[in-house]
Amino acid sequence: MFKFILLILVSVSCSQFSSVENGGRVESNFGFSIIQGSTDESSTILRLVYPGFLNPNFKIFEIESKKEIKTFKVRHYQKEYSGFRVTHILIDNLKTKIDYKLEVLTSEGMWKDSRIFSTLNPKKKNLKVLVASCMDDTFNDVGNKIWPIALGHKPDLVLLIGDNLYADIYSGIFVGSKLPAKPEQIWRRHIDHAMKLKINRMNKLTPILTTWDDHDYGVDDGDKHFEYKEPSMEMFRTFFPMKDNDITSQGYGVGSLTKISGQNIFLLDGRSFRDSKKEKNGMHFGKAQREWLKKNLSESNHLNWIISGDQFFGGYHTYESFEGLHPKEFQSFKTDIKESGKNVFFISGDRHFVELIKVPTSEIGKESFEITLSGIHAKMFPNNLEKFNNPKRIKGFAGKYNYGIFEASGNKVTLKAYSMDGLEFSYTYKP
Repeated sequence: MFKFILLILVSVSCSQFSSVENGGRVESNFGFSIIQGSTDESSTILRLVYPGFLNPNFKIFEIESKKEIKTFKVRHYQKEYSGFRVTHILIDNLKTKIDYKLEVLTSEGMWKDSRIFSTLNPKKKNLKVLVASCMDDTFNDVGNKIWPIALGHKPDLVLLIGDNLYADIYSGIFVGSKLPAKPEQIWRRHIDHAMKLKINRMNKLTPILTTWDDHDYGVDDGDKHFEYKEPSMEMFRTFFPMKDNDITSQGYGVGSLTKISGQNIFLLDGRSFRDSKKEKNGMHFGKAQREWLKKNLSESNHLNWIISGDQFFGGYHTYESFEGLHPKEFQSFKTDIKESGKNVFFISGDRHFVELIKVPTSEIGKESFEITLSGIHAKMFPNNLEKFNNPKRIKGFAGKYNYGIFEASGNKVTLKAYSMDGLEFSYTYKP
């Protein structure tokens, strides 16, 4: 009798620990890491990571009608020094407002998984976007809690804006620029993050667009002189796939432009073309990327989101920022925006706090703001705001894991900054 009661208690306890709130999947040692990459109204890319000894079969079908999608492309990526494989599934001829299901099966039987996904409606009037940065897997206990909560807002799109992994962490120890990551280390750290982070384990997928900052680039405070930037870029796009489609186009480096719901979302590459921090007259984004931004901005009839891994208006502190590191280019950058006459605002990460600043009209010609969102699960510093006085700061908070939800409709955007405690503040921008 005692053994029977004990068995019941153990069963109840295990079921409690294995359940996940807000859409997170039940954990399994035999599950695949799966995310959804660039997506439009009729196509998408699904990215899977799993042990390379498996040979999975893929089945895709409409959930309601059970109609199977027979035609799709599969591409595999693997390194000779790694036992894990990355697979891209490219699917065309999809429909909007239809839920699809991916089923992954292996002949071994134990390894199996599934995900629900859908396409993006580029003309949707009310767009909801989740923005996050600084995803350190040594804080995975936090990540397991906060990702289901963040994705519980049911965003249409997720923007990961830098430090989406920490390649310069070895065995849980941050070494930074003292030991720049080589390609083997970068690949292995991508595998670590892919197999552990909760964002890769959600039942319902959300399209993800990304850019990088120094830690996913491969070296702390890295610039264009990083020895392994080319293989690092290739790996970044292997794990965070982006393919040109009807709404998203490739920019420079890992940058891109997405046109959706009356919004232009510019994700800039702030590492691949950056001059050394010692060159105050150097470039932060490089000449070609600046020209690309200027051209697309001049042709824009939408509200423009300009996004980079580190801060734009950060000249008030001693850490990395566009204004602080390369002030000459920053002035010409502001002149370009002013001369374009377009409505823009700025989003950044890196600083491990949340800060909302108001950009004076005199600087770029129109009312604007910059929001820094960092980090969703990483080391936090409670005194980060007090350390440096910023006269442009409107609101902010430090010492709390965070993310942002942007609700956009035409020329109006409402930003909601969240911590694990819930909504911290809201700000509406309507130029």
